[in-house]
Amino acid sequence: MAELAVGGDLELKLCAALDASTEQIKRGQDREDRLERLIPIAAQIQASDEFPSSGDLIMDCGGPTLGKAWVLRRVFLGGTDPTATTAGSAFLFLSSSKSSNALISAFCFDQAASLPIAKFYSSRMVVLTYPQRIICKVTGGTAGDSYQLGGLAMEEIANDPVAARWTL
Repeated sequence: MAELAVGGDLELKLCAALDASTEQIKRGQDREDRLERLIPIAAQIQASDEFPSSGDLIMDCGGPTLGKAWVLRRVFLGGTDPTATTAGSAFLFLSSSKSSNALISAFCFDQAASLPIAKFYSSRMVVLTYPQRIICKVTGGTAGDSYQLGGLAMEEIANDPVAARWTL
């Protein structure tokens, strides 16, 4: 009988140790999840195309995936040489479609009368959520000229008040 009592006691101690280890692992995972919400990830924005022989150039610069949000920080638009003047003017839209009919002034968040442009945005000034995308429309360009748009956004979890407080 004494052996049974010792074995049962050992089993209880082993279960208690396993429960404590499981709880410690869970606390570590919860801490990692909270940190992941606080640390934004840089999302590179890129698009390039040649100006068409007729009409306007419309470039889809991408957007966040489902459940994520982008906080736009900077945009550069110009030709292949960043110091050269490029013909045309530009409009930047937040839209879920790059159709000309979808690019209405209500969705235009910035514009430039001449190119190249370099724009910087303060935190939470321009926020995209799925399915929004950054659409660039260049008008008055030279047919065959190459145009490039580059930029940076910080990706975070959409509708997360904790992440929103800490965006850079």
